Amino acid sequence: MNGQPERSAQANGTSPASAADWHFPAVRMRTLIAVRWTAVSGQLAALLFVKFHFGFPLDLGAPLLLLAASAGLNLFLLARHAPTTLLTPRQAGGQLVFDLLQLAALLYCTGGLTNPFAVLMVAPASMAATILGRRAGIGVLALALACLTLLGIVHRPLPWGDEALVLAPTYIGGIWVALAVTLVFTAIYAARLSREAQRRAQALAATQAALAREQKLSALGGLAAAAAHELGTPLGTITLVAKDLHREHGDDPALREDLALLASQAARCRDILAGLAQRAQAEDTHFHRMPVDALVREAGRPLERAGIAFAYTARALDGGKAIPVVARRPEILHALANFIDNAARFAKTRVNIDESVGVVAVAAANTAWLVGG
Repeated sequence: MNGQPERSAQANGTSPASAADWHFPAVRMRTLIAVRWTAVSGQLAALLFVKFHFGFPLDLGAPLLLLAASAGLNLFLLARHAPTTLLTPRQAGGQLVFDLLQLAALLYCTGGLTNPFAVLMVAPASMAATILGRRAGIGVLALALACLTLLGIVHRPLPWGDEALVLAPTYIGGIWVALAVTLVFTAIYAARLSREAQRRAQALAATQAALAREQKLSALGGLAAAAAHELGTPLGTITLVAKDLHREHGDDPALREDLALLASQAARCRDILAGLAQRAQAEDTHFHRMPVDALVREAGRPLERAGIAFAYTARALDGGKAIPVVARRPEILHALANFIDNAARFAKTRVNIDESVGVVAVAAANTAWLVGG
């Protein structure tokens, strides 16, 4: 944005890995392991059914080696990591690429695109679009399309009785187009659903943080009021005793000053407790209204991540008017969080947030969103 920022804040204290885990849905090790065991079981059952039930000629050597590779990966991961381990996007992407290549190799051995189970190529690409970032998801999708193309050109014959099943090239091309469209559509749909879920989760986190802050303030106010009430009786007793002692021994020069000090300090304690109770009630209503810059910072703080600098600028359009104080409402926080999240998702290194009297501008690269103040 134009001008020098008067105040800036940059996300810190988190590693790139943790920031990535925060931005995209985290997946546990046991989830991918369970999916892989399911795939291995289904693939093995299909191979044995075709070989021994239908009696089709099928060399099981290479397919069984591919199944053993998937099973070996699962055993290796179980030996090295706890099942509840949260995977980074890089780790999850590596496993999904392995699953995709293993499935493509298995389809190569069993008929390529003429194999009805070629539709399972959609699964790894859809999972990648859901749990990985946009760039990594596009990479896995491109790899899946490349594998489909190769399988349409080069593959072993489909096990099919004594005579080989020969399909016209036009029909094979139609299968490729259908699978490619399914891959792209499913991946885009899964990615959009995942991003919407992430936005809702971020908005919920911001709302919960604001609610927890207000509950804490309310609890402190109640605690101060309770303390003033509970301590009022003993302080009244101390004051009464001090007055009695002053009445009986007020003529004694050695005790007069001490008794006066005791009475004044008891009165001071009572005034302090009364002030605490009044201040707590005032603070409970004070935070329902806050300056625009503080409101924008509160909405943007849960969206800050490592690798992207968040710069906040607070200024008056006329150069002299103070920063306005506005109502602090959940719907305003949610709307601001959505605007800032849009900028953060498209930003590469920096997000500039310009807060002015009457307008808040959020910019990333060459795209800007404006919301009236």
